[in-house]
Amino acid sequence: AIVPGALMSAFDEVFLRAVYGAGLRSVRGPAPVVIDIGANAGFFCLEVLSRHPDARVLAFEPELGNVAVLVKTVAANGFRNVEVHPYAVSRALGHVDLNLAATSGAHSIAIAPANATSVTRRVVTVGLDAFLGPDCRPDVVKMDIEGAEVPALEGMTRLLGDPKLKTLFVECEPPILAKLGQSVDSITSLLEPHGFA
Repeated sequence: AIVPGALMSAFDEVFLRAVYGAGLRSVRGPAPVVIDIGANAGFFCLEVLSRHPDARVLAFEPELGNVAVLVKTVAANGFRNVEVHPYAVSRALGHVDLNLAATSGAHSIAIAPANATSVTRRVVTVGLDAFLGPDCRPDVVKMDIEGAEVPALEGMTRLLGDPKLKTLFVECEPPILAKLGQSVDSITSLLEPHGFA
């Protein structure tokens, strides 16, 4: 795998500590469909494709600097089955300000990060049920979107209810959720009706 040097901490999180390894080992069958929400530079894509070279990966990342690195990562590794979508995932189609952080993995549409710069960028939001349509049936969804989990989950209830979806990773930060008047329970209450706990 080819990894930009400045992004080694994210690489370490995904590969060296195998954060997602156990869940990805449980994926069975040919050509799994994987949705990567908050794709950053593409490290989860690399992890997925190292385990499942025939996977179709739908990568969503709204920050244009990260998108540029993601596209380079995909090209440098010769992946032809990664679709890069430069959008923030939320409830529905719209626009929102993306609060930029000093580090590439902490940008947020939900809240100004602790290490925020004074810069925001207007980005397009999509709800995944509407954007991907009924023919998209994922095996895996990974979400790492810095406090925007609740609206993203609300925009993908059909996908969550699909029995094909067996593996769901939701990375969340309780202090960020608390600033939004939410908690981990806000997320689990949206997941439990679909069999996720």
